[in-house]
Formats: sequence, C-alpha cells, structure tokens
Amino acid sequence: MTGTIPGNMNLRQMYYMDLGRNQFSGTLPPELGDEYVRLRHLHLDFNQFSGTVPQSYILAGNGRLMTLRLNDNQFYGAFPGNHENYKMMCK
Repeated sequence: MTGTIPGNMNLRQMYYMDLGRNQFSGTLPPELGDEYVRLRHLHLDFNQFSGTVPQSYILAGNGRLMTLRLNDNQFYGAFPGNHENYKMMCK
C-alpha cells in the first residue's frame, strides 16, 4: 500500500494495527495516538514515514500500548515523551 495515513479514520476500538512493510509516506497523523483508546499494538515499521514522532503515540491506547514498531522509516529528532511512559512497552 502507498500514500499517507488519513487522520480522520474512526477506529477507536482497534486493538492491533499493523501497517508495516508497505510504502506509506508523509508524517504520522497525531490523531491516531489520541483517538485509538483500545490500541495495544501499533506496527508502522519498514515504510517511508518522515518528520518527528507525535507525542500522542506514546500515550496511545490510554497509555497501555504494548508494542510500537517505527523502525526503518525516515524519522528525525528525539523520541517524545517521558520515559516513564515506556514501561509497558519494555516488559
């Protein structure tokens, strides 16, 4: 799949989202981190995303995100948020 991820998807109850190993590009929509309240696994690896990672992604799933895969993209800058928020992902 190619293109960008739209910011207006209404998938609040999604638990597992794997869009890895595609050809998505552009920046990550901040809404994805804010509005996906049940999200526990977010895989966006091996794409062509650029820019910075929105802080909302660290608190996705109401702070209960267990896996976040962002490797092999073109992100830059520091990873956002307080490292205390990463505890669930490091177990």
